[in-house]
Amino acid sequence: MAKAPKNFCLMATLFGIIMIAVSAKFVSSLECEYYNVTECGLKAGGAGADTEFCKKSQRTITCEEDTSSQKHSCWVAWQRRNDSQDILQFKGCFINNNQCDGEHKCVDKTYGKRSDPSTATVTLFCCCSEDNCNRDFEWDPIPTTTTIRPKAVIQPQRPGVFSLTIVVVVPIMCALFATVAFIFHRRMQKKHFPSSDSGLTDEENILLDKSESNHALSVTLVEMKAQGRFGSVWKASMAGNNNYVAVKILPLREKASWRLEQEVYSLPLMCDSEWVLGFFGARTHTDGDNSQLWLISEYLEYGSLYDYLKGNVLKWNELLKVAITMCHGLAFLHEEIDNGAKGYKSAVAHRDFKSKNVLVRADLTACVADFGLAQIFYPNKPVGTSHGQVGTRRYMAPEVLEGAVSFTRDSFQRIDMYACGLVLWELASRCNAQQGPIGEYRLPFEEFTGQQPSLEEMQDVVVTQRKRPTIRNDWLSHPGMTVLVEAMRDAWDQDAEARISASCIVERLSVLNNKIM
Repeated sequence: MAKAPKNFCLMATLFGIIMIAVSAKFVSSLECEYYNVTECGLKAGGAGADTEFCKKSQRTITCEEDTSSQKHSCWVAWQRRNDSQDILQFKGCFINNNQCDGEHKCVDKTYGKRSDPSTATVTLFCCCSEDNCNRDFEWDPIPTTTTIRPKAVIQPQRPGVFSLTIVVVVPIMCALFATVAFIFHRRMQKKHFPSSDSGLTDEENILLDKSESNHALSVTLVEMKAQGRFGSVWKASMAGNNNYVAVKILPLREKASWRLEQEVYSLPLMCDSEWVLGFFGARTHTDGDNSQLWLISEYLEYGSLYDYLKGNVLKWNELLKVAITMCHGLAFLHEEIDNGAKGYKSAVAHRDFKSKNVLVRADLTACVADFGLAQIFYPNKPVGTSHGQVGTRRYMAPEVLEGAVSFTRDSFQRIDMYACGLVLWELASRCNAQQGPIGEYRLPFEEFTGQQPSLEEMQDVVVTQRKRPTIRNDWLSHPGMTVLVEAMRDAWDQDAEARISASCIVERLSVLNNKIM
């Protein structure tokens, strides 16, 4: 392992001393205004804003008191157009930024900022340290001043050889020193922040620079748990958290997925739901010249439902618990919820629902995860039409395989329900309530297509032949399994409009859960 530079060690030592000093102080909770432009469902400065809906996303939050007694601050990020109109982007709270200490008002005093030619806007940031001090914000640039002294009049003298040498050599040495200093400064920046060509927006770089960079060393990767074509998942430890966390690491090319997952989790009520994987935050990470996108979430030892079913057989009551909580999660995603003070949650379609994206907790309750392909249905905002055929081939509904998707909320959610029916089949195939022998775990349609089906194979099996995974007769000897089989058949119906909802499955299975079978 490469030895850390002395500068870095010195900085780390100073940082530790500062943290110890800060932790010795008592810090009370701080109230800040909160706003996230993505909760409005609009791009920054976009037209057609639903003013009333956007107002709902502005609210007051209490910065949680940390066990390490870290300092809290309020902050604002906004854009100033060339016509002096301000476009609010983000409001919230963060910790440990000395720039904010003693600031009663939220004012950006930076002088000489230039606007982005492509958007005709300049990105601004301010912070302060009193309750709700970020309610109002402004840009008040303070120019630097220099004192002009009268020049002394010096009689010209004839230069000697030594003078000429000084005149030539000194500027060259100064230029060389400045070049070396600039290169060193740029390399130090790359070690701590993403480079300007990482593809991040001004707003994202502001968030990284002003808040998330303070936590850059708080997550330590422990063990890789999964590796796929889109990234990897690691078990990790995080300072201030007694439990392990999971870190999904994505390459920069998956920036759209990384952003979308954050947007889904930023919806009101998402982080309060027990049926959705717990989410701690997102950040960029730079290791040398390699920039990565991180998503930090709850770590579940049992892993995905796919992993669990491969190594375990379920009892009937365990199957019910997994199935009911899984469908609760999907129903929660699909619903629009207006919870007053807590805000309005838009309906969401998962678009890649499968057993690998359902995680299992230690008590065998399930939660839904991985929203990198999700579709959020904001009020009065049309659904895009550029990504119809997405997801995992094996779980694609007939209309997706045919390329005949209607770009509506109901259509996308019925596609989720088709995949949900297949996951219910996976659960049934590994339940000991059936009378016959329980075979090895198999994926849906594996008996027809093998483990790596092509799109053409899935089209032939699902669309042309209209096949579904085999339901064994001995499953129907158990009264509860009979109800489960009926639910999965109603979920994967060839006719999308005939498919039942996730909440309907919850109702059917909850009746069984109250009976002893």
